[in-house]
Amino acid sequence: MVLPVPADMSGRIFHVQEILKTVDPRHVYHVPAYFHVTLKLVGWLDDQLKENLPVVLHLIERELRLFKAPMVVFHGVSYFPDVVYLKLHDPKGTIRSMNEVLVGKLGGLIGNFAFEGDSFMPHVTIATFKTKDVDPLLRVVGTMADTGLGSTVLSEVRIVEFRAHLAYGSPKEQAESLRPIRVIHLSEE
Repeated sequence: MVLPVPADMSGRIFHVQEILKTVDPRHVYHVPAYFHVTLKLVGWLDDQLKENLPVVLHLIERELRLFKAPMVVFHGVSYFPDVVYLKLHDPKGTIRSMNEVLVGKLGGLIGNFAFEGDSFMPHVTIATFKTKDVDPLLRVVGTMADTGLGSTVLSEVRIVEFRAHLAYGSPKEQAESLRPIRVIHLSEE
């Protein structure tokens, strides 16, 4: 499940990517259609999940409809061992609460993953490393630690089929890597 980043943020994110590309263009710089906050992983569509899928989808939709669309602030650029990401500040903690509710409600139906619950850190991946020689890029990322990109409302959740083999390909393939199965619109009131 992902919260897609609205188009109004894409230009600002693209500007950050352009700065990074001037330092090291060898990496995968994701396209706007790929920009998202991962809310909860569901896992591989094995026989057990196929059997439980209608119940899982119903529970997800029922629980997420109880949440208001979060207003988030993108403030800063950082990195994990394999990606560059935008830091996300969710003042009301809505995204973390959504993750915790889903982890709790879906626990017996789907697996939980290492970066959920207490370890969950909402972020938006903007580049994926293709080499291990990233020190020059990380020096520039370090100078962007406090770069403010503004705020936006994340007004929908998409339950997606993630096609990993496309996520690191051409712009067209990246755009097709998150195939929506269902869209849940969150109330903005």
